[in-house]
Amino acid sequence: MHIRNWTVTLLAFVLVAASVLVTAQAVMVRPVPPTVLSGDDVGLRIEGDRGGTPIGTIVVKQNGEWVEAEIGHVGQTRRLSLK
Repeated sequence: MHIRNWTVTLLAFVLVAASVLVTAQAVMVRPVPPTVLSGDDVGLRIEGDRGGTPIGTIVVKQNGEWVEAEIGHVGQTRRLSLK
């Protein structure tokens, strides 16, 4: 009976360790030099890569500079000001 308890404990430890490793690999973002992919006034500033998928921030051009855009909640509209 003692060997069975040890085997169950070892199996549980291996499963927990494997799930932690898989989760850590899935959420890892590899940083890249910031690059803006854009149209005339709206773009995406790519700041990282997660498994081949670009990770970034939506930016808008304001007074010749790229600034981070704030996305409103559904049903909420706000006028953009260039002041």
